[in-house]
Amino acid sequence: LANSLIYALATVGISLTVGMSLVWLTERTDLPAKEVVLALVLLPVAIPGMVKAIGWAMLANPNMGVLNSIARDAFGFVDRFGPLNIYSLGGIIFVSALSHIPSVTLMIAGAFRSFDPVLEEAAQTSGADWRQTQRLVTMPLLQPSLLAAFLYFFAAGLDDFQLPALLGL
Repeated sequence: LANSLIYALATVGISLTVGMSLVWLTERTDLPAKEVVLALVLLPVAIPGMVKAIGWAMLANPNMGVLNSIARDAFGFVDRFGPLNIYSLGGIIFVSALSHIPSVTLMIAGAFRSFDPVLEEAAQTSGADWRQTQRLVTMPLLQPSLLAAFLYFFAAGLDDFQLPALLGL
C-alpha cells in the first residue's frame, strides 16, 4: 500500500508539474513553433504502455542498457551495473510520469485557454509582480482543473498495473 501511494503521488506530481509547465509555455508565451511542441508532447499517446516499458527497459537496463553503457563510457564508471536502474521504484515512477504528461497537458490546456489573460494584466497594472500574479490570479483560476487532474491521475496511478508489473518484477 505504501509503495502504491508513493508511486501514485510521485507520478501525478511529476506529470502535473511538467504538464502545467508545457501548457504555460504553449498557451501564455510566444514560444516559436508551439504547435510543433504540442504535437511532440502528444505523440506518446499513440505508443502502447507495454511498448514504452520494453523500450525503457532496453534503454536503462542496469546491466546492458544503451543509456547506462553511454554513461559508463562517458563518466568512466568501472562497475558493470548502473548508474541508471529502470527497475527501481524511481524508474517506474519516471516512465509512468512520462506516460501521463500528454493526457495531463490536454486536461489542463482548456483551463489555460478559457480564462482571460486580461485578469493577469490587470493584476500587473495594479502593481503585482509576476509571482504575485501567478499566486493570486492564475492559480486560483486553474485550481479546479488542477484538482480534477490530480484526482483523476492519482486514481489512475493506483489503478495502473501494466508498467509496474513489467518493470517492477
